[in-house]
Amino acid sequence: MINSFLLPFSFLAAVFGVVSLEFTQTPGDVYGIVGGRAVMVWEYDLGGGDLLGIRFNHIDKDGQFSIILDVDADGNVSPRPGFPHASFTPPATLTLNPLQDLDEGEVGCTIYTTRGESVSDSASVTIVAANDQKDFMITLKVSDNEVECGQQTIIDFR
Repeated sequence: MINSFLLPFSFLAAVFGVVSLEFTQTPGDVYGIVGGRAVMVWEYDLGGGDLLGIRFNHIDKDGQFSIILDVDADGNVSPRPGFPHASFTPPATLTLNPLQDLDEGEVGCTIYTTRGESVSDSASVTIVAANDQKDFMITLKVSDNEVECGQQTIIDFR
């Protein structure tokens, strides 16, 4: 009798009461110039679990995988060779300063919990020339009304 009661109860708890680990903010694509800096902000919800650690990794343009740094639950940072210019700020912000040519590629962030869960996300890092121009159109849309604001130019990414 007890087992038959617990099975449906545990199923309902799994369906309705368990919040899973998830990112609540991700950085998207990152553009920068050599010598500038790139700041990538991830925020997360542990879903009721406890943080075990965070790992930041990098996959360069040639597909080479590297670990940038690891962070334990107490916030202790373990930097890895090849990324002495990387720094960590809680909850999960990675800064590359100064930005280098070799930083171009994918930067990944993986969050691990003590429940054995993990969630990963990545940001594409693109290095642009210091004099590179990016022209784009801005259009604002409120309900069904669109207002074109015209062409905007970004010249410096600092």
